[in-house]
Amino acid sequence: MKKKELRNIISAKDHAISVKDSYIHSLELENARLSEELERKAKTIAEHESYEKDLKEELALMDEAYRCIVILNESLLSKIKKNVSLVPEKVITSKKKGETTVIWDDHTKTEVKCGKDDTYNPIAGLALCYLKRYMNPKTYRKVFVKGDIEIVDRDAISLKRSKKSPSKKK
Repeated sequence: MKKKELRNIISAKDHAISVKDSYIHSLELENARLSEELERKAKTIAEHESYEKDLKEELALMDEAYRCIVILNESLLSKIKKNVSLVPEKVITSKKKGETTVIWDDHTKTEVKCGKDDTYNPIAGLALCYLKRYMNPKTYRKVFVKGDIEIVDRDAISLKRSKKSPSKKK
């Protein structure tokens, strides 16, 4: 009888150990699953934060562009009210000197010169002549001469965002 009881006790003990081991294994599996899910969520949060930072940078650029457009618009309206001509009479370009001169139909002239490190472009010269004529001189110098405003390559931001855009997997 004692042997039978002893066998039953050993069998119950083995069963308890087996149940305990099985429970520990299931806890380890659940822990691994939760760790993977936590890592995935942390990565998604990091991607969203990076995407949000890129959007804030782009919004800042858009705000600056809007501010410049408003300034230019106000300047244009004041020039139009003063009957200042918008039409050039003659455009003179000089690739050797790197300069563009516009003579307006009111016989005034506007002249821009290419920077030392820049490549001469007559179309850009004409555009700058328009800006120089219709922008506030202080703003023109701030943007184009002194270079106080940071110019950021929008394509680089778009590429960076497309590489880092957060995944929509769940």
